[in-house]
Amino acid sequence: MRPITLTMTAFGPFAGTEQIDFSALGENPLFLLNGPTGAGKTSILDAMCFAMYGKSTGDERESGHMRSDLASADTLTEVEFLFELATKRYRIRRVPEQQRVKKSGDGTTTQKPEAQLYRLLEDGSEQLIVAAKVSQATQEIEALTGLDADQFRQVMVLPQGKFRQLLMADSKQREKIFSQLFQTHSYRLIEEKLKSQASEIKQQVDALKQQQLGVEKTLQLAPEQALAEVVEQAKHDMQQRQQTKEQQEQALQQATKALEGGKILAQDFTELGKKLTQQQALQAQQGAMQQLQERLSLLEVAIKVKPELEVWQLKQKELAELQEAQTQWQAKLAQLQTLLNKAQAQLEQVPTWQQVLDQDKAKLQQINTYQPLIVQWQSLSQQIADSQQQAELAKKAVVETETRLEKCLEQRMKNQAQAVQLNEYGQQQLPLQQKVTALSQQLEHFSMWQQGLQTYQQLAQTLSQAKADGKALKQQADQSYQRWQLGKMEWHQNQAAILAQSLQADLACPVCGSVEHPEPAQLKANAITEAALNELEKNAKMAQEALHEARSQYKVLQQQCQQQATQNQGFKDKCGDAVNSSLEVLQQAFAKAEDELQQARSAHQSAQQLAQTLAASQQQEAELRQNLKSQQQAQQTSLHAHTSAMAKQSQMSEQLPENYRSEQTLLSQQARLNQGITERQEQITRAQQAAEQARQVHTRYTAQLETHQGQLKSVQQQAELSQAALEQSIASNQLESIKQLQSLLAKDNDVESIKAELTNFDSHWQQLTAQLSQLQDKLSGQSSPDIEALTQQVASFSTLKQQADNAWQQACSDLQQLSQAQQQLQDLTKQQNELEAQYQVIGTLADVANGKTGNKISLQRFVLSVLLDDVLLAATQRLHLMSKGRYRLLRKDDKAKGNKASGLELEVEDAYTGKMRSVATLSGGESFMAALSMALGLSDVVQAYAGGIKLDTLFIDEGFGSLDSESLELAIRTLVDLQSSGKMIGVISHVTEMKEQISTRISINKTMEGSHIALIKG
Repeated sequence: MRPITLTMTAFGPFAGTEQIDFSALGENPLFLLNGPTGAGKTSILDAMCFAMYGKSTGDERESGHMRSDLASADTLTEVEFLFELATKRYRIRRVPEQQRVKKSGDGTTTQKPEAQLYRLLEDGSEQLIVAAKVSQATQEIEALTGLDADQFRQVMVLPQGKFRQLLMADSKQREKIFSQLFQTHSYRLIEEKLKSQASEIKQQVDALKQQQLGVEKTLQLAPEQALAEVVEQAKHDMQQRQQTKEQQEQALQQATKALEGGKILAQDFTELGKKLTQQQALQAQQGAMQQLQERLSLLEVAIKVKPELEVWQLKQKELAELQEAQTQWQAKLAQLQTLLNKAQAQLEQVPTWQQVLDQDKAKLQQINTYQPLIVQWQSLSQQIADSQQQAELAKKAVVETETRLEKCLEQRMKNQAQAVQLNEYGQQQLPLQQKVTALSQQLEHFSMWQQGLQTYQQLAQTLSQAKADGKALKQQADQSYQRWQLGKMEWHQNQAAILAQSLQADLACPVCGSVEHPEPAQLKANAITEAALNELEKNAKMAQEALHEARSQYKVLQQQCQQQATQNQGFKDKCGDAVNSSLEVLQQAFAKAEDELQQARSAHQSAQQLAQTLAASQQQEAELRQNLKSQQQAQQTSLHAHTSAMAKQSQMSEQLPENYRSEQTLLSQQARLNQGITERQEQITRAQQAAEQARQVHTRYTAQLETHQGQLKSVQQQAELSQAALEQSIASNQLESIKQLQSLLAKDNDVESIKAELTNFDSHWQQLTAQLSQLQDKLSGQSSPDIEALTQQVASFSTLKQQADNAWQQACSDLQQLSQAQQQLQDLTKQQNELEAQYQVIGTLADVANGKTGNKISLQRFVLSVLLDDVLLAATQRLHLMSKGRYRLLRKDDKAKGNKASGLELEVEDAYTGKMRSVATLSGGESFMAALSMALGLSDVVQAYAGGIKLDTLFIDEGFGSLDSESLELAIRTLVDLQSSGKMIGVISHVTEMKEQISTRISINKTMEGSHIALIKG
């Protein structure tokens, strides 16, 4: 990953927009980020890390705290970073959460964080990857680079003060750093998984043991009893109780069988008693059965005589019907004679009706001649009505048009007068507009003058405070300088005493060369040290810089005050006489002038609208005059048509009677006459037909009556013969009369029921006699059994059987419980053995993986130790060069004391002494070289383990002041070697030698308005 440009706006110490063009530094540059403390060197690294991941390099500041305090309220904090990755270029923009000025209205609102990621295409266009979502942009960056924020900080941006932490960390701390850097969490998960599995197996074994104890406790066995013996004894008890149960079941079956036989015998004795009782009842019914037999004999005789009775009844019925019919025929013939007389009377009226019919036909022929005339009459009547209506409508239209024309003329006169007044008022627009413009400028100058006075007062107060602060800083700087000079004088005076401490007897003094040292100089009490002197010098320089900064700020404030005073005077001159007025008075005058101008504009617009209205009114007047002329002509035409139609209708009144001038009346008269003619003709025809039909019917009925009288005589003779035959048959069958015969035949339906009843009685008697004979033969020589005694015997055996069943079931239940417990204990023992076998494997693996055996190194720490060896191998190559072959970094193999974690401890091999010692024994400069080598080696190894991702850029934020000139030269040479390998390297340092040897710089200049960036290419 190689940066191209970085643009920061209102970020950190940068109040405005600052841009760094890394491509302008050259191909694979080694450059220095230079600037005073707090200028923003580290903020540049923070901006790159924030643009990529939304975090700073130290991860100590939240994104919401990255806004510059010096930025204006309307400037939005944002960072834009253009970088190249695998020949492809990307641009990312991030905006942190912040307060910004509302787009409309007063006050501020919260700006939500957002991010946009683009890919730059070959044609110069951009492809949007992420539109606004911050988390999605971070995920895309991690996918592109293969690094998260922590890995990015470790391999590309090496933050200030982090080198020695990694170098001096113990195994536990280094494990935490390396595990996150190399993503070895999976090995830690394996450790935890094995530990969890081992713990789970152990818990299962303990649970099985508890189950075994519970089962044994439930059985309540004596200590000397074995479970197998108890099971065998339970089996024996169950078999004995089963034999007893079977014996009791057999005895119960025999008693039950005896009880059932006794019940059957008792039922037979009971049945014998019932049958004897039924026999007595049947004997009591024999008298009634004899009466039924006699009645059946009479019914059979009556049925024998029934045919003669039916013939007699039929003839009697036929005779009665003929007699009734003769009476009806006689009455009907009398009615027909009356109808015949009436028809003859109607036929005598026919001549009179014919005369009336002829008169109606003549009258109808006269009315039909009026048909054509009435059509002409109605047409003229319609013409008269239409012309009269048209004339009235035309007259009404003329009146309405004349009225509208008068109103239009009246309105036009009013509008002309109003237009004159509006034109006069509208001509004042120009002078009123000039007045408003002048008052507006005057009000603006007055406001600027008032604001300038307030600003000048604030600047004057700030200038006064800065002057007082400057005096205080001048006093502090003088005091710091005096303390430094006094300390330096005291330090020089103590140099002789320091040299005297190294004098030895018989050895030459390095100053005077004497081998005798009679009075060596002595150190004073509380003598100043070189470190304290350096601190005094540092404080004096810092105080002097602060004084210089305060003086610069004072000059700036003084210039601002002068500029503001000049600006205020210019606004005051432009105000003119308004300087003696107030802002409220000027605002009122301006508002009044604006109102007058608005009224003039409204008057001008109204005048234009009235002009259009007047033109429309003139057009309307012309149209109304033309309409009035057309309407008057139409009125004259309608009046002429009405007069002509009235004259024609007057001439026709002599030909057409007044009663027939209505078509409806004419049609009504025609319909009435036609109907009367038709009815009269029909009346004549009906009278003639009715007379003829009455004569024919009367003749036919007279002949039929004579035939019917002959039939009546014949039937009377047959009836007399049938009655004589019936009476003879009754007498021969010993019946009393026809009435008795009819009474018997009325109940002839009872014959079958009487026969069935007699047959049923005989059958029942014979069946009962047979059953009695059978039961008496069966029970001969036997007595009735004692059912109660037999029942008690069954109950006794049933109780004994139930007791035997309960005892057997209890024995079976005991045996089943013991067998289940025996099987459960066997299963638990088997499961326990299997789990203990598993624990032998899983438990051992868990102890080994979690570092509880041997050298107490966990699985993850073992993997990290291999990775650490790779890092140390790469780091030693650089440290060997920077230390001129003296030091090598190695991993300590010895086990730590106690339970302390080990396996990732570092030590250094000193080639001068040939011994191994702790890295903590290195001096400050040596520690820095070791830490720098460690960081560079870590960068190479992490890059190798990051999926082959090539990182072309490295930023080092660390002071080189602890190195001597030769070591510094070696460190710089190492950085140059890194540069030659194709990396862009940026270094943050205050060391003067670094500035001299690294000519390409990004210089950050710090001012009161914010820091600014300048590129210096060597």
